Amino acid sequence: MTDEQMFLEYDLIVIGAGMAGLSAAGRAADAGAKVLVVEKASEIGGSGQHAGFLWTVPDERVLRGWDDGDPHLARVVLENFPEGTEWMRSRGMFQSGPTPVLHGLGYALNVTGHFQDCTKMIRKAGGQIILGAFVEELILSPEGRVEGARILDDNELIEVKAEWTLIATGGFQANPALRAEKIHPNAAGIALRSNPNSTGDGIRLGLQAGSTWAGENPGFYGHLISSPACLNNPSLFTRLSQYHSDYSLLFNEEGVRFTDESQGDFRSSNELVFQPNARGLLVWDEHIQQEHVLKSFVHGVEAEDRLQVALQHGALGIKVKEITELSDIAAQWGFDGKTVVQSIKEYNEKVVSSPEKINPSRAYDLRPLDKAPYYALVVEPAITFTHAGLRIDDQARALNSEGKPIPGLLVAGADTGNVYKRGYGGGLAMALGFALQAVKTAGWIVPKVSNV
Repeated sequence: MTDEQMFLEYDLIVIGAGMAGLSAAGRAADAGAKVLVVEKASEIGGSGQHAGFLWTVPDERVLRGWDDGDPHLARVVLENFPEGTEWMRSRGMFQSGPTPVLHGLGYALNVTGHFQDCTKMIRKAGGQIILGAFVEELILSPEGRVEGARILDDNELIEVKAEWTLIATGGFQANPALRAEKIHPNAAGIALRSNPNSTGDGIRLGLQAGSTWAGENPGFYGHLISSPACLNNPSLFTRLSQYHSDYSLLFNEEGVRFTDESQGDFRSSNELVFQPNARGLLVWDEHIQQEHVLKSFVHGVEAEDRLQVALQHGALGIKVKEITELSDIAAQWGFDGKTVVQSIKEYNEKVVSSPEKINPSRAYDLRPLDKAPYYALVVEPAITFTHAGLRIDDQARALNSEGKPIPGLLVAGADTGNVYKRGYGGGLAMALGFALQAVKTAGWIVPKVSNV
């Protein structure tokens, strides 16, 4: 591009066409903004296209940032959730009424319909979506304001100016080297339960523009999946996830418990990364099989026998009549089987006699594992998106090393840092919450939708 050529001009550049990017672009376009969305993949949706529920935990756990996140950022998720759900409902995007989801409450969401509707709004307002394009760098003024981006599209470098630029590329879960650096060396080899394009591009752009990492954060959202992992089809992301682990017992290769499983399957997947070889043995009994495996874990999702599905896809698992049978079997799988059996016996005894001595403790679902038959499955963590990211404030503005906003630069979704750490309060909710906040910060007055 020569000096004589004009820049392409938009009101807003959105980098990333996942839940955060398309929601912000659609909301801004609905208010009349001309938006350019740039996506390096060949299709829209990102990891959001594999999700089915918009939910969060609407209580003080979110305000505390799930124990160790930034409570000011968690508040954005909580406070924008009602507005986001109203927007979805007014456009006919919900497929269910309020329903329990994991440890929260939410709605079955027509994700594909939402993405398509946002696309229509973007184009109706004069904007466009460019697929298969790569943002090489952001354009900065001499004063440090982000004024646009240089975009490589079909081997042609184009420059686009905009008053605001939003980074929403979905985190860095598809980057093994960054996972090893920011989470744990074991994380380099964990399975990817996500799209393969979120490799940290948005974070790279933010750092180039003067932002910083938001401190150390080894947390991520993921689930325990059967092992060896077999996630060669997105349909298996859910089918091989062991959501009932909240009620089960989880052991490392040394045969001991290392976390409070009842805090959530997503939390156990975080903790397992730090254990030897990032492998665990999940054990449950017939009570859990009947109440939490063979029943739908959430409205609208068909129940399946998780052990049978796992075995069909090459996992190591078994059903036994007596707990003692696990000793030799677990040993064959590389676990200290004798210690596993002894740990279960000691756990069962303490549940009855001295539950306060159980270590790690169980905050929820404190019952013995004593209803034969018993089930065991080797599991490993699979990652959906990372919790570490760029330093931002509660206005969705990227911050520099001094904690001051970088003019013109906004961040939403999994490129944000420290909204969550080891805890989790909803991925789509976080993406939507900061997408709405970014639109508000940019100053577009969005017409209020009516209550339905």
